[in-house]
Amino acid sequence: MESSEKVLLCKKCKAKAVIEARSDAFCEACYIRSIENKIRRQFELLRPNLVDKCSKKALVCVSGGLNSMAMLETVYYLSSYREDNYRPMFGDLIAVHLQLPTSTVEEEDMIRTVIKQKYPKCAYVYVSEHEYMSQCTYVNALGSQVREPAVSTAETEQTNFLNVSSTTSRQDLLHRMRDRVLLQLAHENHCDTLVYGDSASTLAAKTLELVAEGRGHAIPASTGVCTRPAVAPDVAILRPLREVLEQELRSYMGMKGLQFVSRELDSRLTTMFDVSKNYFLNLGEQFPSLVSTIVRTSGKLSAPQDGVCCRLCLLPMQENTHSWLNSTTVQHPTNLELSDEACKQQRDDVCYGCMVSLGGLKAPLAWPRFVAKQS
Repeated sequence: MESSEKVLLCKKCKAKAVIEARSDAFCEACYIRSIENKIRRQFELLRPNLVDKCSKKALVCVSGGLNSMAMLETVYYLSSYREDNYRPMFGDLIAVHLQLPTSTVEEEDMIRTVIKQKYPKCAYVYVSEHEYMSQCTYVNALGSQVREPAVSTAETEQTNFLNVSSTTSRQDLLHRMRDRVLLQLAHENHCDTLVYGDSASTLAAKTLELVAEGRGHAIPASTGVCTRPAVAPDVAILRPLREVLEQELRSYMGMKGLQFVSRELDSRLTTMFDVSKNYFLNLGEQFPSLVSTIVRTSGKLSAPQDGVCCRLCLLPMQENTHSWLNSTTVQHPTNLELSDEACKQQRDDVCYGCMVSLGGLKAPLAWPRFVAKQS
């Protein structure tokens, strides 16, 4: 007797299922609705943290990748731009694409085209590396501010992060610089919220990366669903995709026919974040609940209310990190002629993570300025 294949039925409407996620089967329509409800529910939980339970003006971080484009779809749906939205969560939206050394022209073209066609009322701003590095300071391997080197701005942009010897340190500093610039842009554009498209997979990878890099104090500020940086308490940073795995977002985007830039992880996995991300992507396929558990656990952490922030990354830091660093590591000799007392004074406002990432610096690193405009 021939055995017939079991037909999976959607758990919601009992139609033929097309996808199985977290042990549940869904038809296409119910799956799309399920993912959207998860994201929108997170947004609704964030309303009490906002003045008048809505954001007057939000800066949306758009890289063109899977997570950020999925987030933009939901933010636009919840905004006042949708005519039948009787209770919008967002007023004006500004989608910002920040050029990084890893960015491509194709990414920028795709983002601009998609926003123009699908989200026409959303303002779009492309910020080139030249723009945000036009006013910068220079730091050495100790985190101390030094004199500007005699090189052109164009040369600085091309070689700046090549001066960082380790690929993990380079990526770490790029992430800190990106967040610093986006926070500054939120200030300059008078935005009361800054929205990131970090999925549960990304947040779990961030948590592991921060622990490995000695940035444990920064976990609440870097992964929390709603945080207000101490240097800019008037801006609420939102991460509404924390309940959705990256694999689920990929299926969701495919079903809705939404465009995004597909970025495959380097097979060599040379950075701490890439190793962590690859681990949680694989883990999410077989044990999705474990990824969610890590994100929820990190969400229970809180930073000290009166804590000190790093001058470079603007994240909460452990005090007296220079003493801890000197007692636990052996640093290579440096050709900088600074007294021990001078080094100590400069290091008091630089966190352990930034110290380690700057440790192998070959030449002064250009770092964008941050001007706090506290309320």
